[in-house]
Amino acid sequence: MAGNQHAANHAGPGLWVLLARIGRDRWPRLLRADNGFASDALMTRCEQEGLAYLMRLRLTKNVKRAIERLAGGGGWADAGQGWQGIDTTLRLSGWAKARRVVLLRRRVKGKPAAARAADNPEQLRLSFPTVTDGGEVFEHAALVTSLEDNILALGQLYRDRADCENAFDELKNQWGWGGFTTHDLARCRLAARVVALVYNWWNLFTRLAEPGEHLEAITSRPLLLTAIAERIRHARQTTLRIASTHAKARWAARAGRHRSVPRYTGQRCGAVDAAAALVSHPQPCPASLPRRAHAQAADPPGGGRYLMQLRVENPSHRERMNPLKCRI
Repeated sequence: MAGNQHAANHAGPGLWVLLARIGRDRWPRLLRADNGFASDALMTRCEQEGLAYLMRLRLTKNVKRAIERLAGGGGWADAGQGWQGIDTTLRLSGWAKARRVVLLRRRVKGKPAAARAADNPEQLRLSFPTVTDGGEVFEHAALVTSLEDNILALGQLYRDRADCENAFDELKNQWGWGGFTTHDLARCRLAARVVALVYNWWNLFTRLAEPGEHLEAITSRPLLLTAIAERIRHARQTTLRIASTHAKARWAARAGRHRSVPRYTGQRCGAVDAAAALVSHPQPCPASLPRRAHAQAADPPGGGRYLMQLRVENPSHRERMNPLKCRI
């Protein structure tokens, strides 16, 4: 889309075209969106298509009235992460029908946030907090949904949206997705796909080292790529001695002890299926390129196999570790 077509009313039609192209069996179970997409047209289409949704609402006048009406009463339930929530039903201006709305509030620590009033820049304006009879100050948010889950589950479900957006933030700021501009759409798409492909490869590589945690590129690249290697050939073996001066080099050495990469990937990584289920994906071969039969990998120069030794040298801990030997 063009740069001036970024609002929800421009992205909505493309969303349904995409869903129709991939087939109903591949649809997501939930459409989760920020307040820029919480329109009656999008929610009505979701209800017609049978697609559940969870969206954040803007704090409009009618939403604020509902918050003020329910702020002093009881019935607020735990929504996790310090938030409290309460159920209500609202039919806002422009909506075709009433929908379930979950009002959320969280106690403000310290002074409430303030902003400059539009009519008088010298005057501070509070960002719509409410004060209870006990003097507690709360900030608020509102969610509209078609789900029937409890408030605690809905609160966590919407917070998980931030984890999904972290991947795009990493792609733009750490992998250069937002670092190029061109008037040629084909080149733009090609560059974006190359970045996404390398991003996927790097995540698979880092998940081999740390299966239970996502490592961002800004920290994992210096840890796993910045090292000094020395190649030694002796007795029909080629040895790689890798000396790392990173503060977490010991962790990298422990991660490198996993020798059976396909088996380790299938059992612990979670990014791909088990090794036994991995099959090659057939790719069309251009007619101009000759097909080549698969051949066994040749031995390295000098015969034998490669042997990797990882020696960790930490500037803060000068004691040496036993070299890590790994055949590859």
